[in-house]
Amino acid sequence: MSRANLRPQMWAAIRRLGADGRFFTLDDIRGALRGPVKRERVRDYLKALVAGGYLEPVVIPGQVTDKPGLLRFKATPAYRLIRDPGAEAPRVRADGSPVTQGQGREAMWRTLRILGVCTLRELVATASTPDWTITESEARDYCDRLARVGFLARESGPSGRRYWLFPGRYTGPRPPQIRRNKQVWDPNTNTLYSPAGEILGQGARHD
Repeated sequence: MSRANLRPQMWAAIRRLGADGRFFTLDDIRGALRGPVKRERVRDYLKALVAGGYLEPVVIPGQVTDKPGLLRFKATPAYRLIRDPGAEAPRVRADGSPVTQGQGREAMWRTLRILGVCTLRELVATASTPDWTITESEARDYCDRLARVGFLARESGPSGRRYWLFPGRYTGPRPPQIRRNKQVWDPNTNTLYSPAGEILGQGARHD
């Protein structure tokens, strides 16, 4: 499983196990994930979330009895969820700083669902923010690629080319990704498409 696919699962487990201020451990998160996952991968994301201000490290005191009559104390490292921005997994680097790569496409994908039919100019104006600016050429390339594989419809008009999502093709909040070989991967359904729109794989790893 890729790092990109794993983080949404880890974040969902964190929100569930950490609800109502409950403490949880690294092993609690590992146990909530599908399939075996290395401790290092879970640990690295937890550390990044601590650095980003989403989690707080805590210590759970406990007792361990090795032999009858012999009692020793053991402290267990744990975490507490202190900042929950919602279901979308925080995209943070190891130092806790946000990952901005791909935000333009996330914004365009979200905006296409909200606006319905829109021109490139309308899409760029709505999806751009003070933190990042989307160019018309970037928007055109992204939309044309999505149109070729059947996510978007497009038509030319007096105000320029217009785009809109085909009914039922909004598959989730994560934007389809365009690869260097022009293949399109939908991370919401884990489906890989050829540049012409043929399904090349589904339900398997495509990272």
